[in-house]
Amino acid sequence: MSNVNFNPKVNQQAPLRQTGSVAKKESAQKTEPTTNQPSANVGESVTLSATPVKAEVVAPAKTEAKAEAPAAPKVENTAVRDTGTEPIVVLDAAGPSGKAEHNSEIDGFLTKFLPDSAAAKDVGTVTQNQFNFDRGTEVVSSAQKFIIPVPTFSETGGGEDLVYPEGAKDGDGKSIGGQPITDWKGNPIGGPGEKGVVFFNHKDQSYQAVKADGNGVVILNQVTDEQGKKLQDKIGKDPGKLSLQEFKGALEYAHSDLGVGDMYNSDRDFIKSKMNAMENSETGVPQYGLHRRDDRDVCHAVYVEGQGEFKGPAATPQKFENGAVLLRQPNSKADDGFSYRLIQPDAFKETYTNKNGTAIELDKMETQEPKPIKDNGTITQAGMNFDEGAKVVSGAQKFIIPVPTFAENGGGEDLVYPKGATDKDGNSVAGQPITDWQGKPIGEPGEKGVVFFNHKDQSYQAVKADGNGVVIMNQVTDEQGMKLQEKIGGDPGKLSIEEFKGALEYAHSDLGVGDMYNSDRDFIKSKMNAMETSETGVAQYGLHRRDDRDVCDVLFVEGKGEFQGPAATPQKFEDGAVILRQPNSKAEDGFSYRLIQPDAFKETYKNKDGSEIKLSELPRHE
Repeated sequence: MSNVNFNPKVNQQAPLRQTGSVAKKESAQKTEPTTNQPSANVGESVTLSATPVKAEVVAPAKTEAKAEAPAAPKVENTAVRDTGTEPIVVLDAAGPSGKAEHNSEIDGFLTKFLPDSAAAKDVGTVTQNQFNFDRGTEVVSSAQKFIIPVPTFSETGGGEDLVYPEGAKDGDGKSIGGQPITDWKGNPIGGPGEKGVVFFNHKDQSYQAVKADGNGVVILNQVTDEQGKKLQDKIGKDPGKLSLQEFKGALEYAHSDLGVGDMYNSDRDFIKSKMNAMENSETGVPQYGLHRRDDRDVCHAVYVEGQGEFKGPAATPQKFENGAVLLRQPNSKADDGFSYRLIQPDAFKETYTNKNGTAIELDKMETQEPKPIKDNGTITQAGMNFDEGAKVVSGAQKFIIPVPTFAENGGGEDLVYPKGATDKDGNSVAGQPITDWQGKPIGEPGEKGVVFFNHKDQSYQAVKADGNGVVIMNQVTDEQGMKLQEKIGGDPGKLSIEEFKGALEYAHSDLGVGDMYNSDRDFIKSKMNAMETSETGVAQYGLHRRDDRDVCDVLFVEGKGEFQGPAATPQKFEDGAVILRQPNSKAEDGFSYRLIQPDAFKETYKNKDGSEIKLSELPRHE
C-alpha cells in the first residue's frame, strides 16, 4: 500500500500513572528504540510502508523552534517486532507546519499492531482484603472538602427509599432498579423502612446512599473557596431546612454548574473527629461548609494498575479505568480500626501529600497486585478443630414461626428442589429430593413441608410440616416482629401453605429480613427464651433470644466458597465466613453446625464475657 500518515497517539493506550499532558509526554519519552538513538517525538508522523525494514527517526525538535527552522538531520534505526511477519514501519519528520497529519480511518487498523500490553490490565473486582496496607505509602489529606449535613426531611416522611434507581445495574449488567441499596458486604444501607438520599458519584461512576437520621452527611471533594461560596449561596444558611428535592438539586448544581462530581456519604461523628472547618468559610452550622482533614491523621495508600472496580463502602462498586489508589484510614468504629475507599489517581494527587508534606508522585507509591481470593470450594465441618475456636453466645433477636401441618391441603408441598435450582456445577436439580449435607433426603418418601430461600446465604432451605418444624428469622427488631405478627395473625397454625410462604416473602421484600433457616420446636424450647415484650401466647412463636448460657464455638474461614451444612443447598460466601458449632443433644456428635455471614455474626453474637466480637481476632481455619 502507499505510505500513509497516522496519529501516533495510539501508542499511548497503555495505563499511565501520571495524568494529563505530563503523562503523554513521559509516555513518549519512555518509548525506546532498539539502539541508543533518540525516539520519535509526540507530534511527529509515522508512515507505514510495504517494503522498508528501517525506521527513520527525526531527532526531537525544541518546542520553541519555528516552522522555518532547518530540519534536524535524520538518523536511521532498525525497529523490528516479531509478529511472525516482517513489520515495516518508517517514522518521518512532521510536516512544515510542525503538526502531525491525522487520518482517522487508519487509527483503528493500526491498533491491531500494538503489543497486547497496550491494553489496560483488567483486575476485575477487588476488595481491601487483597492488599497489604501496612506496606502502603503514608499520606495525609490536604484537600478542601465541602460538607452538607443531610436533613431529616421530617415534613416529607424522611426522604426517599434507599433503593437503586430505575436503570441501575449490577456487575453482570442485570437490572437492580427498585432493590434495596446494599453495601459491599451485601447488607442494606438502611434498616427496614429507613429513608434518606440516593445520589451518584460521577467520579467513581457509582451510586451512593446516606440515611436521613440526623447524623448523615455528604462530602464533596476538591472544592475551592469560590466553589464553596457558591454552594453556600445555593444551599442557604441552614441545610436542615432543605427539602429532598432541594438537597438533591444542590448536589446536581455542584456537578453540572461547578464541576464537582466527586461526592460520597459519611457521618457527623467522622467529620467532628477527623476534620477541621476552614476559618475563612465558617458557616455557624456544625459540620457544614468547607473543611479539611486533620493532618495528624496518617493514612496508608496502595496503587493498583489497570482497570476494574473496588467493592468498598459505596452502594455500587467504584470503577476505575486507568489505575486507582486504595486508601486505608483510621476509623475507631470499624471492626479492624480502619475504613477503606478508592480514590481516582488525579484526585488523589491533588488532595493528598506525603506524610512529610511533599507532593505525591504516583510512580513512587507502593504498588501492589491484588492477591487472589482464596477459593475454598465446598467445605464441611469435618477437619475443623472447633475446640480451638472462640467461645461466643448469641445476643440477637430472632423471630420464630412454627410450621403448620397444612392438613387441609395434604401436608404442604413436596420437599424437592424448585424450578431453576442448580447444583454447585450448574446442573439443574429441579424436582429432585432436597438433601442435607450428608446427601440424605430432608423428609421421608412422601413427606411434605415447605421449601424456601435464604437470601443471606443464597441457599434453599426445607422444613417438614410434621408439627415440630419451625422457621427461624435472624436479626429481627421489635418493630419488624410486630409487623410480622400482624401479617401472620394470632395463630400461625391456621396458615395455608400459600399464606405461610407469603409471610416469608413479606419478611424479605417488605421488611428486609432475608436470613431465615429451618429448625424445630425442641431446639427452641431448650435453647431460646421468648422476649417478654412480644409474648404471643403461642408456644415457639414470635420474638426469641438464645439462652446466653448456651456457649458456642466458632472458626473464621477466609476467602470464598460454600459450606455444605444443614441447608438444602450449600451456603455460599464471598468474603470470609464464620462456621458455628452449637450444642445439640439430638445430633450424633452432640453438636450442630452452620455458616453465618461475618456481618450478621458480628451483630448477633458476642464473646462469652459479653464483650464485642472483632472478626480480625477470631481463630482461623486454614
